[in-house]
Amino acid sequence: MADAPLVSVITRTLGRACLAEAGAAVAAQTYRPLEWIVVDASGEGTLRADAGHGVTTRVVGSGCRLPRAQAANTGLDAAQGTYSAWLDDDDLWKPGHVAGLVAALAAAPDARAAYALAEVWSAPGAVAAHYSFHYSPYLLARRNLFPPNAVLFATSLVARDGVRVDPALDHFEDWDFWLQCARHTRFVRVHATTAIYRAYLSQSGIERIDTGGAPAAVADARDRVFARHAAARGAAAAAWR
Repeated sequence: MADAPLVSVITRTLGRACLAEAGAAVAAQTYRPLEWIVVDASGEGTLRADAGHGVTTRVVGSGCRLPRAQAANTGLDAAQGTYSAWLDDDDLWKPGHVAGLVAALAAAPDARAAYALAEVWSAPGAVAAHYSFHYSPYLLARRNLFPPNAVLFATSLVARDGVRVDPALDHFEDWDFWLQCARHTRFVRVHATTAIYRAYLSQSGIERIDTGGAPAAVADARDRVFARHAAARGAAAAAWR
């Protein structure tokens, strides 16, 4: 794709076997150019990854174990693309995911973030739920509307506007990140289900947050993010009315 913007795909991993499946999902994308930034959160320095198929792959890390938020920022710091996206090692994309999001942003020059619909898998291939919310600043301030791998965002939100992942958050750091982004841009919804959130591979228990079965640390992080953005929620509610 001549003159197409580079997209940086950021994958946080501890080196689980599912990393190869994430790499295959990157390689299968119909969009180019792509770079795959693999964040070695284990700190062991022995990780090897390759998406092939014309995708530049770089493994980055700090030489020590990285919590989720710090791993995310390490990936953001390494991103060289016009756009960036997260694809954790336990999640997947369908082949047209990146192409659809780039096209949506090209058609909406006032927006710097776009999201696709997502399937939630409770077992391999078993769709248990969907993320298919319409976007509004008020709804986003009430709950997370999309999993991390559903969104493509302009890297300028980080480089120019200073949006960062809060290292104090071990859970819901993505929701807090989207709420920061929402101060600078609207989110465009793509009406295609191209992201796959494999909840059954999650090791945090965050997938049980809506049923009351999540660990206390997960619920505490959600409550902290909710409280942190109370002012934005109030302003958005007033504007909605």
